[in-house]
Amino acid sequence: MSFSERMGFTKAKTSMQIKSMDMDLRNSLWNILYGHVLGISLNLDSRNNMLRNFFIVCYVRFFKKTLDEVGSLSSEVDKLKEDFFNWEFHKVYSFIEFSVNHLPNYVDKNLVIKNLNHVLEVEKSGYRFLNDIFIPVTDNTSLDSIDSAISKVDEFKLSGVHAHLKHALGKFSDRKNPDYRNSIKESISAVESLVKIIAKSSEASLGEALKIIEKDKTVEINPALKVGFDKIYGYTSSGKEGIRHSMLEAKNIPSEDALFMLVSCSAFVNYLISKAIKSNIPLSGA
Repeated sequence: MSFSERMGFTKAKTSMQIKSMDMDLRNSLWNILYGHVLGISLNLDSRNNMLRNFFIVCYVRFFKKTLDEVGSLSSEVDKLKEDFFNWEFHKVYSFIEFSVNHLPNYVDKNLVIKNLNHVLEVEKSGYRFLNDIFIPVTDNTSLDSIDSAISKVDEFKLSGVHAHLKHALGKFSDRKNPDYRNSIKESISAVESLVKIIAKSSEASLGEALKIIEKDKTVEINPALKVGFDKIYGYTSSGKEGIRHSMLEAKNIPSEDALFMLVSCSAFVNYLISKAIKSNIPLSGA
């Protein structure tokens, strides 16, 4: 996170790019396309024919234009760049997907895909390139679950739960220095904070609070969910009785693990709040 973002002078990006594409992401995608396919070959005569064939394929199969419209290589690169930076975000993805599947022979496809996925992760795109197509790493329902959880805990003034969720999202979404390990911890801590409130036991751990709720029948929690989150807490607990799971011991935690925890814990927060409301458990100001 930059100085400007840390100090609040500019707004840090804290959400996945699903239905949009900012200039940082667009620039990065263009740089991959230019660096691997377009730029290096303009100075190599032996590759000009292959590059020209690439444009011919694009004209015929992607743009659906006539062959006589294909101009010189330099003019085509300039024209493509102008179009690339004016397209809707989804057409950019469509073109890159098409391009990767029709790369000239001189291009290392595996390296292109590796660099694409690196950029997509760093710039918080909601997509990754897998099996020759872009696939979503999450969906609008999952993102709505996070937003809904943050809104609900804010509505009921659950400051502790709110802080944990915001920190989890912030640590996950930091494009410059993402902290996936602590994002996971903050996600599960949000659930723990809420369960303590429902169990009316500020000193209990998540597992202990779930047992209190089960014993007192404060709210009816699906047994499978109860067992699942009890185990997840064990994986992330740093206490003497906690079980250090490889997910948190690993040197490099994948972003998808942190995203799974953020979405899952947000969904469980929504679930618990709904159950508490139905059971007439006061939450406001807790």
